[in-house]
Formats: sequence, C-alpha cells, structure tokens
Amino acid sequence: MPRYIVLAYLFVPETRMRTYEELDELFMNKVHTRQFRDYVTVAERRAAEAYNVENKIKEVEGEDV
Repeated sequence: MPRYIVLAYLFVPETRMRTYEELDELFMNKVHTRQFRDYVTVAERRAAEAYNVENKIKEVEGEDV
C-alpha cells in the first residue's frame, strides 16, 4: 500500500486551480508532472496582460480627475 501512495505522489499531477484548456496545454507540451505548479500557461499570461492593461487604464483615469 505505501508503494502506491509514493507512485501516486510522483506520477499524478496536481490539477487544482487549472482549467481544462490549461491542462490540455500542459499535456500537449509534455510538461513533467512536478512542474505543473510552476508552469505559466498562455491563458495565465493573457489574464495577467489584461489585468495590467485594466489597471493602467484606471490609473490614467484617476490622474485626469
């Protein structure tokens, strides 16, 4: 039984907080399961870019007032 726990820990990837799109990208790019947590997907980069653009717009609007 402990053997299966160790194997599951080593080979079953952590998929928490990942969308199906992100999981598809991780598997298509053959990312190792231990690197799932640190890998930055295209969707995450796009979300970060949108967040930064939105905050810059709010800063510009705040300066005009």
